Amino acid sequence: MGVALTGDTTRYTGPARSAGYRWFTDPRRGATRAGHPSGPDSRAARLTELLLARSEEVRRVWNDHEIGVRPHEVKHFVHPEVGAQKLC
Repeated sequence: MGVALTGDTTRYTGPARSAGYRWFTDPRRGATRAGHPSGPDSRAARLTELLLARSEEVRRVWNDHEIGVRPHEVKHFVHPEVGAQKLC
C-alpha cells in the first residue's frame, strides 16, 4: 500500500529516504516546484504573514520553533484513485 500512496522509495538510502530532504535536494523535483517560488515572495511566505498577523496561536507556535517534534502515529493520505486513507 505504501508504494501505491507515495511511490517506490526503496531505492533511497540515508537522508534521501526523507521526502522532505529530497524535495530540496533532488534536481528532478525542480519540475514539481516550477512556478512555486520560495523565499520572501512565495505564497507560503505570504500565508505565513497573514496567519501571524491574525492568530495569537500561530504566533506562539511559530515563536516556539519546535524542532524534532515526533509525527503523529496515524497518517492520512488522499490518493487520487482510492480516496482518503487512514494508516495506523
